[in-house]
Amino acid sequence: MFSLSNIEEYPEINYKKTKKEKNISEKEFLFRKLRLHLISGLSKESLTEFIQKGKVFVEFVISDKAKTKIVKTNLKSKLIITELNGVFVDFEVLKPAIKNKRPVNVSFVLLIKFNRKKPIYKKRPRRYY
Repeated sequence: MFSLSNIEEYPEINYKKTKKEKNISEKEFLFRKLRLHLISGLSKESLTEFIQKGKVFVEFVISDKAKTKIVKTNLKSKLIITELNGVFVDFEVLKPAIKNKRPVNVSFVLLIKFNRKKPIYKKRPRRYY
């Protein structure tokens, strides 16, 4: 099992960089697409639990056979974990990571932060007597 700092080539995914994303590193591009795929694939109930949690950690592995699997998360609900596994199974990895010209397993930790905004209350005007 390798981390991203030890590999030579990042996993290749089924997304192309746009003009705005041209200057982004491969690592940042991969994480952005993973977050986008994760958030767009979840149901509303799961997303509300994510938002209530504030920070969600998802540790997963892209195997040498280009398959994704969740290893660990900080969520307690088994329904959400099975839903997350379903979302990550749909994530299409074209080519696994490469180290010494061989495909290897790579572990990722994906952190998703949700900022809960406080409601803005309108100030009442001062009363002058």
